[in-house]
Amino acid sequence: MVKCWDLETNKVIRHYHGHLSGVYALAIHPTLDVLVTSGRDATARVWDMRTKQAVHVLSGHTGTVSAVKCQEADPQVITSSMDSTVRLWDLAAGKTMTTLTHHKKSVRAMALHPTEFTFATASPDNIKQWKCPEGQFMRNFEGPGGVTGGGGIVNAMAVNADNVMFTG
Repeated sequence: MVKCWDLETNKVIRHYHGHLSGVYALAIHPTLDVLVTSGRDATARVWDMRTKQAVHVLSGHTGTVSAVKCQEADPQVITSSMDSTVRLWDLAAGKTMTTLTHHKKSVRAMALHPTEFTFATASPDNIKQWKCPEGQFMRNFEGPGGVTGGGGIVNAMAVNADNVMFTG
């Protein structure tokens, strides 16, 4: 279930129904009135924020879509999944532009760089950096014993404008 809250009145003002299972992530587009949600049903869903209408069902992943990011420039939507892939989407067409298959394990976290046209994805095997718009592989970030030092799962990540990345 996805709910829209009015923070001044502390009340739910809209519901978005359509996911067949748990919702894992959501992102608001920075310039369009659309919301993108993703979840265990292996889809990302694009919603008109005002009318609550489904605009697109972005399908193609075969596992839980664990993270979703929106940006103004193409690709406007990027998803990562527990199927070990990352997809770059054409928001207007509702179709996959590129599928990145470099990860060997579930991709549970993703971060857009705030000033560069890049993004990073994390799985237990490593963290990878990609260049937009086509998703060209740039580099791996790997520490002793893997990303977490013990092969653990990365569930969250963020990057700031000073090129500092955090993972959890």
